[in-house]
Amino acid sequence: MSQVTRLVATATLAFKAELSYLRARGVNISGTLPKKARIHQVLTQTGLCDLLGLPKAKVLDREDIVHWTHASGTWTLAEPDKLEAFLRIADNPHSQELFRGMIESVSNCVEHAYQVHPQRRHLGSHFDGWWGFQQLRNGELTTCIFDIGIGIANALPIKLRDEPGLLNKLMAAFRRIRGKDVQSISAAIEYGRTSTGLKERGKGLRDAHKVIDSAGNGQLMIISNRGLYAYTRERGKIVGSAVTRALQGSMHGTMYLWRYPLLQSSPTSASGDPS
Repeated sequence: MSQVTRLVATATLAFKAELSYLRARGVNISGTLPKKARIHQVLTQTGLCDLLGLPKAKVLDREDIVHWTHASGTWTLAEPDKLEAFLRIADNPHSQELFRGMIESVSNCVEHAYQVHPQRRHLGSHFDGWWGFQQLRNGELTTCIFDIGIGIANALPIKLRDEPGLLNKLMAAFRRIRGKDVQSISAAIEYGRTSTGLKERGKGLRDAHKVIDSAGNGQLMIISNRGLYAYTRERGKIVGSAVTRALQGSMHGTMYLWRYPLLQSSPTSASGDPS
């Protein structure tokens, strides 16, 4: 890590997940101390020092670092108590929407991300299957959840295997969008909005949007393998706007990121990526 000069929250979370996977597979990992004290503090605050076998920074005093927290859970159980302790903010008027969106996303990870599939990684029985970073700083909450599962494009057909007609209809609606992963994210979002009338089905990405809509403004980003979807709602706007992009490289998993002001009266500020 000696040459690292910047660490962004989403990339750092994916890096941590990959290191955890390698460690679970029995790979020995070691690192070199970063030259920058700032990076050393990030590695300490995010739990990466433990994975890299590095001594922890003796001082954690940077304002853009000390507010980050991290957690992880097993892929065989969503562990709602652990998630609640990690995600719920007592004085947050949107805590119920946030918690529901987070739980649904991780539940999707548990139920679908690690289904039997040719692209599924071989995981150990005690493997941590989801990872999270969260920061509350300057009135803004940033939350990332990541899994290294098969991705939405591979999971959606498994989810809708009993409804092939609905799957074909959803995919056809987004065929104009470039990239299978982007098409699948868009189809999963539309499925969450229209669904089949069953309360327990298709709610994940709908609830993910409700976090931002309830707050009145903010951003949701979903990256699944080579697909990126970003939903932004500006203060005072009735509806948000969405953009999609096909990426050159794959995340080899699915990342959710929510960023929004904690209170309606709180000013929007920079997220302060752990860099």
